[in-house]
Amino acid sequence: MNNINPKEIMKLSGLKITSPREVLIELLNKSPKPLCYNDIKNDISMDKATFYRTMNSFEEANIVDTIDSSDKKRYFELKKEPHSHFSCNICHAIECINSSHVIELPGYKIQSITIHGLCTICNKK
Repeated sequence: MNNINPKEIMKLSGLKITSPREVLIELLNKSPKPLCYNDIKNDISMDKATFYRTMNSFEEANIVDTIDSSDKKRYFELKKEPHSHFSCNICHAIECINSSHVIELPGYKIQSITIHGLCTICNKK
């Protein structure tokens, strides 16, 4: 998804094209990890309530996936191939896990798994 077109994404999803929405899609696209409001609040010109309303509309339009972390924040990333995440219980960092390990449950379709524990940095402390 490196060469995404925010306007095309919104058009295909039926959302009205606005500059703030374009900015959010571009920020999510550039990030190698899921982002929360605190991660990008200095890069956008919208308040927290507007940010979450926009993200909810993206979620309803199937543009983003959400990840709940151990610090009770919601993180967002552009919809990609299903993959898992790691959430550190101490520093609350969220990382994408690009692993070939797949968990299968007969009759279920797993789209995402979040593993909680200690990241490599916090585990060394």
